This record gives sequence, structure tokens and C-alpha cells, in this order.
Amino acid sequence: MLIENLRTLTKIEFHRTLIGVPMLTPTFEGTDSSYDVSIVTYFDNADGRMTYQNHPVHQAFLSNNRDLWDRSISYDTICEIP
Repeated sequence: MLIENLRTLTKIEFHRTLIGVPMLTPTFEGTDSSYDVSIVTYFDNADGRMTYQNHPVHQAFLSNNRDLWDRSISYDTICEIP
């Protein structure tokens, strides 16, 4: 149900999204597989991040799905792509 509901977030413009689950392989030092579902969202800039954060679709997702997870972790990173 959560993965299906996460797919609604792909309708928001200004970003690209990947939805995944832990890989069923041996873990290595530093590997975190303590999660059930992940979402990776890429933005072109900080303005796109804020547009996404405040978008009605994102806000509705949060309101309607908060009870589906015990914790949520967000990493905001600026990446340089060669």
C-alpha cells in the first residue's frame, strides 16, 4: 500500500523520483537495510525542493499515510554530477 501511495508523488513536477526496497543480498559494513521502502527524489535546485515540500500532492500524501511508517529519514544533499 505504501509503495502504491508513494507513486502519487511522481505526479509532482520539478523532480525525478525512484522508489525501492532493500536489496536481498549479503550486507556489507556500512550498509543499512533496516528500512522497508525508500524514495529518492532529485531536484534541480533548492527552489524545486521547496516546491515539492509544499505541493498539495505531497502534503496530502503525508496527511493520508503518516500512520504507515514508524520513522522517516530525509537526507538533503547537493550533488555535483561530472
